[in-house]
Amino acid sequence: MNHANARAAAVRYLEQTLGPSALGGLPITIVDELTQTHRFGWVFFYDSVEHQRTGDVAFALGGNAPLIVERSTGRVLVTGTAEPLSAYLTRYRDSGDPHGELGTTVVLTGADAEADVVAALRTVRNQTGLGLATAKQHIDRCRGGQSAEIETASGDAANRLVDELVSHGFQARRAIVRRGPSADAVMAAVTRGSGLSTAMTLSRTLLAEVRRVVRDAAKNAWRELRAARPNDTFYYYVLWTTGVVHRPAPSACSEEGLAQVVAAYRQSGSGMAAKELRWSENDSPFDLAGDHCFARVTTLFESLGDPYERTDAVRRQLLEAVVQALRDLDEEGFFGAGRERDAVVINVTMPGEEDEAETVARARTLNPRGALTAYARALRR
Repeated sequence: MNHANARAAAVRYLEQTLGPSALGGLPITIVDELTQTHRFGWVFFYDSVEHQRTGDVAFALGGNAPLIVERSTGRVLVTGTAEPLSAYLTRYRDSGDPHGELGTTVVLTGADAEADVVAALRTVRNQTGLGLATAKQHIDRCRGGQSAEIETASGDAANRLVDELVSHGFQARRAIVRRGPSADAVMAAVTRGSGLSTAMTLSRTLLAEVRRVVRDAAKNAWRELRAARPNDTFYYYVLWTTGVVHRPAPSACSEEGLAQVVAAYRQSGSGMAAKELRWSENDSPFDLAGDHCFARVTTLFESLGDPYERTDAVRRQLLEAVVQALRDLDEEGFFGAGRERDAVVINVTMPGEEDEAETVARARTLNPRGALTAYARALRR
């Protein structure tokens, strides 16, 4: 099968599962620039024609899991959107099913005429602890043309048993355990614009758009702040949100801004010290500086419906998209390199709505180790 035939197979599958009545008559198209080519075949992404044409998220799809089309068979397999695509592809390569995992059960399906029965019995008994009668029953079933299943203690134990039985002339493999919903359930969960607040997950196309607009907004906001405060030494850049992941807001901290806040607290009679305020994004004089740059982000998040009605999976996806936006900005060199980068901490936070361990754990995914010593110590982790 070539690419054209595989694409046609994907289109036919979409027509069968997402026909005109499924999404209120919204036409669907393959997003060709996102297509991935692999040794096993192709991965196709899809979206509504209107969203691709206009960019209006009211026409975006949620839960539109990419499709695998096998090169050798033309079979169409549905992945998912609850995990990174790489996780589904890894499971597919291992088990032949994007939702399948190799279990700890070994399945015997046959034996060669010259199979070493005595050696196979010894192997089964030694590796599983089964008695002679039970082990012989499994081997005899296999040799008689029936399948036999043998439980092992772990994946490694199952691999060892399979390897040894194969070396003794038996056909053996690890059983596949399916994890996750059926293909029909995944496709039934695909939704459009107005249903995005309660969608199981959001499409990769939409998440890529969230990532892009957040990155651009943060870049513009902090660029304006730097231009307005050219002599400040900025050490903390943060996008903060809430536990239900409202649209993120920008904040930043500088040594000069910190001194300004400490002085203000002292003047008011408060005993707040610099070490208590150093990483407080909401106490910074630059909290919400450049927030006007987030107008497009606001529109995009509002189009996703009530944040309190979104599924936990959607909230996780949105939070990860915001984190990725910050990571993209870092990879562009926006926060410097080498020692300059080590002097800066970047993070996505939920002030007052998550414990300090989660905040620090997220920071560790975004920063070089040298940048986090004081940050982690201040948050007592």
